[in-house]
Amino acid sequence: MTAYAITLEAPDRGGQGLVTSLQDLDSFMVAADTSMEIPNDGDVIAVLKSTNAGAVTATVKAVPDPYGRGGGGVGDVVYTIPIGSTTPQFALIPQMNPAMFNNVGVAQITLSTASGVTVAFIRLKKVR
Repeated sequence: MTAYAITLEAPDRGGQGLVTSLQDLDSFMVAADTSMEIPNDGDVIAVLKSTNAGAVTATVKAVPDPYGRGGGGVGDVVYTIPIGSTTPQFALIPQMNPAMFNNVGVAQITLSTASGVTVAFIRLKKVR
């Protein structure tokens, strides 16, 4: 099993920090947008939190890879975050293979709505 150290990159904090609980993670989360492009080297995960009164759909857009898979909606990965108005709900988007999800070095995540949704992008680094 590969061990990872978690490094959080939060634009609103202007730096990095250590996350040891969901309460810590909350302080790193920023308002989401309906279309987000994130630099992706294959070691990035996204944590989405929703307090929306309806379900929220997050889609990781696929791109054509060297083997002809992906692109045009084929190979997109869809996550559904349940209704979060009573109790906040979370979704974890795991590491994204750059060959399948990067367009010029960035992965694209779209949301059905950004209302009540916050996001944190976390870079995992292998411990050597």
